[in-house]
Amino acid sequence: KLSREDLDDLDAIREIGQGWVAEETLAIAVYCALKYSNDFEKAIIASVNHSGDSDSTGSVTGNILGAYLGLSAIPQKYLDKLELKNVITEIADDLYNDCQMSEYGSYHDEKWIKKYMDFSYRR
Repeated sequence: KLSREDLDDLDAIREIGQGWVAEETLAIAVYCALKYSNDFEKAIIASVNHSGDSDSTGSVTGNILGAYLGLSAIPQKYLDKLELKNVITEIADDLYNDCQMSEYGSYHDEKWIKKYMDFSYRR
């Protein structure tokens, strides 16, 4: 509801909380992701410019919009100095394309198990 109102971001976030507990962090991130659903940078700026747990709210906002908009929507200046970018990209690609196992299904992926469960995968 707040994301559709013509409220200043700080006032809206103040209504939600400061992000020091998980439900407030998620609520602030969802607010920012909904309000700026097509503008990664505006969402991130709104999510970190408050007096609460801004690193957490910014992180969750970035994760939500990164998954929603994709890598191409993230401004290059945020990617240029990103630590472990290749590792993050590989894990995201694996999750999106390769993880088909489910606790309810019979599909079994030995490479996935070695890589992410046993930590014994070698290229």
